[in-house]
Amino acid sequence: MGIKVNLKRLAVVCHLFYLFALSGYLYAAPVINEVTKTYTVHAKGLETLLAAINRSTPVKVDDKIFYAFTDTHVRWHYWWHETKSSCTINRVSTIVDVTYTMPALNAILADLETKRVWKKYYAALVLHEKGHADIAVEAALAIEKSLLNMPSSSNCRLLSGQANSRAEKILEAYRPQHKVYDRETGHGRTQGAYLDL
Repeated sequence: MGIKVNLKRLAVVCHLFYLFALSGYLYAAPVINEVTKTYTVHAKGLETLLAAINRSTPVKVDDKIFYAFTDTHVRWHYWWHETKSSCTINRVSTIVDVTYTMPALNAILADLETKRVWKKYYAALVLHEKGHADIAVEAALAIEKSLLNMPSSSNCRLLSGQANSRAEKILEAYRPQHKVYDRETGHGRTQGAYLDL
């Protein structure tokens, strides 16, 4: 059994871990919670597969039908060291909640050729949706880096407000990247996630 590694994600995590280790701050890679929800596609042969998935998908965005969707939510926590004259953030952790909505082929009904096509298509669809999760992980890493590099403040309550505001701005900056990613990949088409029957 092979092990699949997302090299881009691994490189980002390793690089930031190295930087934070050098800085002396306490750094933790984001905790990633993944949940997959499925809807069933009932198709016996290839001639009915496209109609079946169009009929079955619950994913509709701006009156457009999609076959999968990734919803992400990034949370952050931080701790500080307080003295009589200053307050400094010295530890940050993030949690990325990822919910995938994916199709599931009714394997009992489908013939062998449909299963073969589906297997290839589904693998490409998973790859595309994982790309959306990676964007959220990159945002979480950026939040950790940014909050750990915040200057000290004379007031912990003030520092807390600044930290939350900074994290929200980072999330806001990353949100458009999902649309850019979809545009660049044709919603996964360039990655093989299409049913051209």
